[in-house]
Amino acid sequence: LAATTLMPGWHKAHNVPQNVIRGAICKSGIYDMESMMHANIESKDSLKLTQDAAKRASPLYNLPKEPVPIILAYGQHEPVGYPLEVKVYAEALRSVGQQPTVIEVADRGHFTMMNDFVHEEGKLFQALLAMLKANHQGE
Repeated sequence: LAATTLMPGWHKAHNVPQNVIRGAICKSGIYDMESMMHANIESKDSLKLTQDAAKRASPLYNLPKEPVPIILAYGQHEPVGYPLEVKVYAEALRSVGQQPTVIEVADRGHFTMMNDFVHEEGKLFQALLAMLKANHQGE
């Protein structure tokens, strides 16, 4: 979900500047919505995604045009699809000049990874703090 805020195009429709998003932490996301068309999940049919709609809704195919700090995180105990999505998205971001930070959070899964935001020694807390400090110094 956080990656969709980095996608170009939505800003004008909501009358906000392109650079309104100053950084993003994306946690175990689906960056290619086409994968949902082939997923073995109960709600797949209710999505009614066409290939074109999936591409329009996919951060992987709608990369940010402005440089922005991006952290892509996944847990060590995630299903194999999440780390793969992160790695593919990170490469796509690098191909357009972005410099994402990829973090594997040890001993965490999709839901327990959030614990790293509430403990000062957590990798995600530290990454968030560093991003906030860097954004503040850049003003």
